[in-house]
Amino acid sequence: MTVMVRDEADIIEAMIQHHLAQGVDLIIATDNGSVDGTREILETHRSAGHLVLHDDPVHMKQQHSTVTSMAREAYADHQADWVINADADEFWVPVNDAITLHEALSHIPKSIQSFLAPVTDMTGLAAASGSQFGRLHLRDHRSEREIMRTGLLAHSTPNAVHVGYAEIEVAQGNHFVNLASSGEPAPEWAIEVLHLPWRSWEQYRRKVDNAGRAYEANPKLNPSPNHHGMRDYRRLKEDVLLPFYLLRHPTPDQVEVGLADGTYEVDDRLSALEVFSSTDVMFEPEFENWNRRLGASIALGEEQLRAATQKIEDLQSTASEDAKLRAELEQALLDRDSQILIQEDTQAVLEELINRFRARRIVRLVDGIAENKGQISTAAAVPRRVLTRIRAESVRLSDLGHNAMRLREVNRLLKRGLPLATTNGTIASTALPIVMCLWNRSQRIDTMLESFARQATKRNLRVILWNNAPEDAEHYRIRVHEFQLSGALDSIELHSNPINIGGMARFVVARTLWEQGVRGPFIMVDDDQDLSETFVEDSLAGYEAHSINSWWAFRNHGSHWNRSELEPGDTADYGGTGGAAVDLAIVEDLAFFTIPVRYFMLEDQWMSHYAHTHGWTIRKSSAQITAVLEETNQYHALRELKDEFFTYLHPGVC
Repeated sequence: MTVMVRDEADIIEAMIQHHLAQGVDLIIATDNGSVDGTREILETHRSAGHLVLHDDPVHMKQQHSTVTSMAREAYADHQADWVINADADEFWVPVNDAITLHEALSHIPKSIQSFLAPVTDMTGLAAASGSQFGRLHLRDHRSEREIMRTGLLAHSTPNAVHVGYAEIEVAQGNHFVNLASSGEPAPEWAIEVLHLPWRSWEQYRRKVDNAGRAYEANPKLNPSPNHHGMRDYRRLKEDVLLPFYLLRHPTPDQVEVGLADGTYEVDDRLSALEVFSSTDVMFEPEFENWNRRLGASIALGEEQLRAATQKIEDLQSTASEDAKLRAELEQALLDRDSQILIQEDTQAVLEELINRFRARRIVRLVDGIAENKGQISTAAAVPRRVLTRIRAESVRLSDLGHNAMRLREVNRLLKRGLPLATTNGTIASTALPIVMCLWNRSQRIDTMLESFARQATKRNLRVILWNNAPEDAEHYRIRVHEFQLSGALDSIELHSNPINIGGMARFVVARTLWEQGVRGPFIMVDDDQDLSETFVEDSLAGYEAHSINSWWAFRNHGSHWNRSELEPGDTADYGGTGGAAVDLAIVEDLAFFTIPVRYFMLEDQWMSHYAHTHGWTIRKSSAQITAVLEETNQYHALRELKDEFFTYLHPGVC
């Protein structure tokens, strides 16, 4: 196990004791210039022989390079079978509490190379200081929207576990590595992480300050302003971090309700570590309540501002084409500016009350509340009125429909070009284009890229990726940048778009290639397909102009789902897009992009229909593909709509 640590004296002893008890053979630790006694604790364990200690006092958030170095050391110097790159506030455990972490890892085949362990944030009542595990024993299952109201954008990201490897690269945050995963542990050997990031106000304030200053000191790192650490660092500098810290912890009443409805779940597996934790000091109830109220007001304002800003961005993408939407855009801008002013006024009132409270002695608090009750009521009512107005406007705009927005985005991309690409390798105009949409299977990216590299073909492959999930954009960017090109894989391009345009993205890319003068076939692949090494050549066998060779091809008999299977070379009524070699001329005419709005996400049926109506041939190919991750396939939600679209395209057929 590796750990890079700075000023974590309240928890590092418990963390080390826990993992030694779980069977971790050796801990490689780097102290990042701690001043609170953390290094002295690490030194004690170094002397005991179960910890290797390094010092790196530079505060420039160099986690990537430092952890990568320790992970390589674990293999090179200590012959590690498995390596866990942990943080001081993480407690790795098997899901089955009848076994140890060591036992679980010993039953996981090393052939899978790496896998992701889910991370659960642990919470409990808020404390001014202390880290007692008996308080922080609730698994946090709050919804995404509830989490956003605490100032966060999401729960914690899964962490990567990997086999010992001399050339391992660990990404910033320990969430990804450069070893592709070839599977997941069996359920009985599954591993998870219990995460205690907000143990006390004293601890969290110090953590945010340390991290923020370190990022500022390193010009090579440029975290997004929406990075959770940078958002909280901004709040710390604005003196409003405490209210958000409190919102991340439930009140006693919220705990009672949350345990009943499943929002929180008791997990006492760390209770034995109580002896290593520091004593809790709780907040004065009145002081905590006032700051919670301030935090809720600011969070509500941020939520309204996000909604208004998103509405503006949506409208801006189409405003140049629609005069009505331009007018709505102008109104939305006014609404946003008004919201900012209202929120600033509301926050100022509440902050003034907090300041008055702080200046008084606690014994006078009740009088202070009574004196200002009317003022708070007026201030709190303002955001509610604005919220009602924004909700009404959002409902009205939503009637335009998601698909209409997607189709407008397609038209915008066709006119203005593709998003800027992340590239790896030299793009050759003579290479065979392979276009793949990325959906909700980010763990598959390395597997897919490796399958392209292994293709038994003399053709150079130009892989073009289209990411429909903005939240995964950074993960894909890192994987594309770090992937080692080899074999048939000549280049990789990654485009990420903030609006999900579904599988039609493949044809937007195809149209761009056509306009660049590329001719001949392109191949479409889905990221839930395991490809044989002869996939490319099998897909192109028998290819001719104005044709589609599809692995997923059928003859239909009166409906989409009433169909018969075919032999390779047979002509088909329907050809699926995933695993198809298609003449780029399919998009020569922009009429291809006139798919009916209601059926926008059924581009496979549209392609087949469009090809037939233009005299093209669809054939079953001999390609060998194995579909994986069936449970993530979106067609389950589209079954009835597919039959409806078939009837729409074939009136009178029965």
